Amino acid sequence: MTFLGGGITGAIGGILTAARWYADSEKKKYAAERDFAHLKRNQEQLSESLKMIGEEVEVLNESVIRLEALISGRISQK
Repeated sequence: MTFLGGGITGAIGGILTAARWYADSEKKKYAAERDFAHLKRNQEQLSESLKMIGEEVEVLNESVIRLEALISGRISQK
């Protein structure tokens, strides 16, 4: 009877261990997917920010060119 009780206890312990292992692996899988989604969103936001910065630099560059032309024109008039 003790042998049977030990076997049943061992089987239940094995099943519980397998269930716990499966639950932990699913949690890790979900966490990895969530982290990847966050990284992907961050990458997209960085790309958008760099695009906006590039556009702002282009506008500033055009303004500098206009100012240089204005200054050159004023200097030439004197």
